[in-house]
Amino acid sequence: MIGELGTFSFQKSKNLSGGEGGAIVTNREDLHALCWSLHNTGRGFTSGTFDFERIGGNYRMTELTAALLLGQMERLADQMATRDRNADTLTAGLTEIPGLEPTTVDARVSRHAWRLYQIRYDAGKFGGRDREAFIAALRAEGIPAGAGYVPLTQIGAVRNELRERFGPSSVREITAVPNADAAGPVVVMPYDGPRQQTTSPGSEHSRLST
Repeated sequence: MIGELGTFSFQKSKNLSGGEGGAIVTNREDLHALCWSLHNTGRGFTSGTFDFERIGGNYRMTELTAALLLGQMERLADQMATRDRNADTLTAGLTEIPGLEPTTVDARVSRHAWRLYQIRYDAGKFGGRDREAFIAALRAEGIPAGAGYVPLTQIGAVRNELRERFGPSSVREITAVPNADAAGPVVVMPYDGPRQQTTSPGSEHSRLST
């Protein structure tokens, strides 16, 4: 774990899905107690029904959601191994194509989730065609693909909320995020959400494991 807290999402598009919700992990007892209290309407471990230690929210997971997640834990290791093999297959093939740079895994990473497979696209190697044209071409061949994430500083709703809460100067004073801005136009994800599956598992058109 990096840092004092780690977070996991169980939203419907994640590797381990309970529909919604998530989990926080920590090795610190004080942070565990604080997070537990915040998610349990502000109560402490030994609080009475109306004995609140702080203002919290009701973020408690239902037993049904927990059961769905616990049931999936039995197959998670095999699924992660399959994702590793699929990522290796994609990397080996894409590395041979000039203008496509597959995800580089830092040597310090002990296990990659491979929720999404990201590649860096160099338009100069494809006749100057922009990222959107490349994505359209992939989709035309039946390969689900989409654009990368957008920096929070570029999202209108975030900027509007900052302006309303803290005044116009809060938006004007947003500093540049050059690394995120530079990554945005060139990252492609061979993925288009859980709604589509253009190639059925095990079909003759798929070289990836299922």
